[in-house]
Amino acid sequence: MAKRVRTKKNKVLISPQADNSVTPDDIKSTNRTHALSGWPMILAWVGMVIFTFHACTHMVAAGDTWVAMACGRHFVKHGVDTVEPFSANSHKPGPTPEEIKRWPKWAQWITDKVGLETVKRWHPTGWINQNWLTHVIFYWLSTTLGSEKNPYFNALVLWKVAIYILAVICVYYTGRVLGVHPTLSAVFACFTMFIGRSFFDVRPAGFSNLLVAVFLFILVLTTYRNILYIWFIVPLAVFWCNVHGGYIYEFIMLIPFIGLHLLTNCTKRWTAILYNVSAWPFFYFVASKGGPTLPTFLFLAMLVVMDIMLIFSKDRLVNIGWKGVYHTITAGIVAFFAMVLLNPFHLTNLTHTFVISASKHAERWRDIHEWHPAFEWDNPVGTAVPFLVMFILALVALATWAVIQIVTSSSFAQRKKRSAGNGEEYQRPRIDLPLTVIAALTIYMAIRSRRFIPVAAIAACPFIALFIDQIASSISAARNLSKNKRLFVSPMPQNLRTFFILAGAAAVSFFGTWWGLKIKRVYLDAWPADPKLCSVFMRMTASDAKPFCAGKFIRDNKLKGIIFNYWTEGGFIAWAQQPDPKTGRTPLQLFMDGRAQAAYNREAFDVWTYVITGGLPGSVGYEIVQRARMKAGVMRKGVNEILTASDYAKIGKSISQELSNRNVWTALMPAAQFDSIFVRSLEHDPNQRLVLMNNKQRLFVDCNTDQGRELFEGIKSGKTIYPDDFSRNLILAHYYLVYERTVEAKKQGLDSAIKAFRLNPSPAPMLEIILVAARFAELKPDITAFCKGYFDEFRDNRSDWAKRHGYRLRSEAARLACLYLQKVAEDQRDRELVSFYAAERKKLLNERLRISEEKRW
Repeated sequence: MAKRVRTKKNKVLISPQADNSVTPDDIKSTNRTHALSGWPMILAWVGMVIFTFHACTHMVAAGDTWVAMACGRHFVKHGVDTVEPFSANSHKPGPTPEEIKRWPKWAQWITDKVGLETVKRWHPTGWINQNWLTHVIFYWLSTTLGSEKNPYFNALVLWKVAIYILAVICVYYTGRVLGVHPTLSAVFACFTMFIGRSFFDVRPAGFSNLLVAVFLFILVLTTYRNILYIWFIVPLAVFWCNVHGGYIYEFIMLIPFIGLHLLTNCTKRWTAILYNVSAWPFFYFVASKGGPTLPTFLFLAMLVVMDIMLIFSKDRLVNIGWKGVYHTITAGIVAFFAMVLLNPFHLTNLTHTFVISASKHAERWRDIHEWHPAFEWDNPVGTAVPFLVMFILALVALATWAVIQIVTSSSFAQRKKRSAGNGEEYQRPRIDLPLTVIAALTIYMAIRSRRFIPVAAIAACPFIALFIDQIASSISAARNLSKNKRLFVSPMPQNLRTFFILAGAAAVSFFGTWWGLKIKRVYLDAWPADPKLCSVFMRMTASDAKPFCAGKFIRDNKLKGIIFNYWTEGGFIAWAQQPDPKTGRTPLQLFMDGRAQAAYNREAFDVWTYVITGGLPGSVGYEIVQRARMKAGVMRKGVNEILTASDYAKIGKSISQELSNRNVWTALMPAAQFDSIFVRSLEHDPNQRLVLMNNKQRLFVDCNTDQGRELFEGIKSGKTIYPDDFSRNLILAHYYLVYERTVEAKKQGLDSAIKAFRLNPSPAPMLEIILVAARFAELKPDITAFCKGYFDEFRDNRSDWAKRHGYRLRSEAARLACLYLQKVAEDQRDRELVSFYAAERKKLLNERLRISEEKRW
């Protein structure tokens, strides 16, 4: 039971820690019939498992996953240090004497006293991979369940499901320890998974989502069970700081937890003084950074409410007592030193976190979409609609709870006085200000940056459930006081309990069946996007779009030097190579990749951004692109519609020069960039030649370099090695159709394109046929016959092909053939055929859209 502590002024404060043990009995009645108590709780657990599986089915492109695999392999084979092995533009290990000269005077003084080697050990600089242990886990899982040559990537899907099963368990029991009904706790645990679903992907941040849930569960156990549970934050911090940089959340949220419990132990005078002296300067700092925005206003409202509660409702606040405060402070200090000592980067693990979040370049790195505000509705990363529902529900629940407590406080208090010692069952709910503030601060974080939406749901949902639970209890107690003159919560009627059980069974059955069938359709049935890369992992992470073929090409031809790559492709290119067995260094170094601040400075990111959009400021390419953008804005057209072939040639020459200045001789771009300024410009530069192309990637080389020239000439001579016959025939087709001049060469190019198509019926060879080969009049009859033959074959085999992997490629090729045949019919003025092919093309386009919707989740 709660401990009654008498103060100097003979006022009674309520502490949840008497013998260091508190149960929900201290918060509300224990003699209530729960809606799903007993065996029906099986329904609740099945429901939580179903919602968790559903949350894990969302498709998120796996940029970070492949970086993790490359880094994990490196760490397993070469250990963890700050020597970066994959990129030419990454941080170099240090600190060096030159770097130290740029440090603050006090840092230089420390270095002078302890020595450079000591500083290198305890504050190393260079490649700071705060996710190193997650990367090792990813690599170990996939190669242990598979092998080094053939990793079992579905193991990462199993990892994803496992961590969120653990997370939903923590969220559920957090609510239960708070005293929430099992029904409500289960429902809001499910809601937590639903809110975060679009942000759950196979990346190290998944560990932070889980460990936030574990951390909050520890705080709840500390408050309501035993203060010694707080010591679990020490091993938690050690594990967390090695798997993800989100570990800083633990230390940030310990501040309000300790501070507010400390304030509730002080007298009212000192509480008011200490709170206002600390809170309002902090608000001024936050407001100066954020400006007059919604998050700033909400933060101000929270501070005002806290001020009122600490002064006027202090006797109703949950308090762990001075002993709890001492233990928490001590555990926090031990956790901090353990975090510094027991990770390979020591102090840098801490300072790096502040560099990437609060340094002068931090805002530049937050240009990426996941750092943008939650309620930025056109943001392509995740969806904030469920979070908005949760946010509104939280505000409504909190306001309703406050109103009901105010309205019923007088009558409840009078009844308590008259029935003192009579064992009345209902007790007014106490206010857990520290944990509520932590939930509110986490919501504030999510509003500022949508990447925190999952942890906001984890932190807030148990408390929303608690407020709703307490609202229902207060209303029930008030009704009984009015009708029966007794202050208690009525047990749930048997018919209502039966209704809840039936409703729960119906909901579990409905969602289980619906989502189960969709899992089969999306993840187990034929995969239309690719005929080979069709495992659950490949579908879930869109990894079938990664440059597997280009990776083999790089390995087989032993490419080395520096490659200009797309941001999200860098990790895979590193993974696809054979590193040096002694150093782990990859032979073809990346220009940039998704590790961002962990491996690069801002200048490298700026150069990459400028180059891929046309050139650095002051260059010819940059000026042309800027003028085109201004015209496009006035004319309301796309930039590509403004730029001419001459413009692209000039931009291509400018980009080539920028790359050459940085010793870059090759560039690999994904299909999403085929229509970009960068790719179009390289295609117009005579020095940049394609040496590999398929449906997903294009690899350019600079023929002014020895490697580039050798690869290009090897297309015709056969010296350049290709991953398969499809790739070889397709590049031969492009070579003969674009670079050779004779009619025989053009015919040979068409033959190669048709061979490639027969090996892999897909858009890339079809486009080469109808766009490139069709420029030559002597080839048009053969092209027309080929397109008609394939279209007829497609119609005859359509139903059978639709059941096979890779159908969308065949379907899109048929649509392109239809487009060409429609143009031929228009030239022949055959209206009937024009109408026929136009209708067929529309059907195929609609089918493509339908497939995209059906196979996307």
